Amino acid sequence: MSFLHKPENLKTRDIVAGAVIRRLSDGKILLLQRAKDDYYPLFWEFPRGHVKAGEEFFTGLKREVKEETNLVVVPVAKLGNFYYVCENETQKTIQKNFYCILRDEEQEIKISKEHNYYKWVGTKIEALLMCEDKLIKYVFNSFDIPLDKYS
Repeated sequence: MSFLHKPENLKTRDIVAGAVIRRLSDGKILLLQRAKDDYYPLFWEFPRGHVKAGEEFFTGLKREVKEETNLVVVPVAKLGNFYYVCENETQKTIQKNFYCILRDEEQEIKISKEHNYYKWVGTKIEALLMCEDKLIKYVFNSFDIPLDKYS
């Protein structure tokens, strides 16, 4: 995957919804590690996935989070977008990232087969050591949101 800063010359093919999920009780953010036999093996990321054609964006975001983690989240703030192009492709994908919270922190996490592990990270340093560079700014920005802002 290559990330683009000025992708104007390519058409957008897909929309991906990214969810930086934060627990309000302790301020920790959920990261998932991709499976070793999947795309981008062992890559740490926040839950994200493709919005289906004709699907409303927030419906797709919530569906992807539910499929990957079994969690029900509330998207509360836009964090930003970035574009990328997968190998041998001539069209770009836009990833729209949102800050999401858990209203029910008793939910049980059940990660999908796309992932090996999950971890709740509590500091920017911990996230920096785990996350890919393009994703880290969205995690950092989420840590900067006051915990009581959406409680």
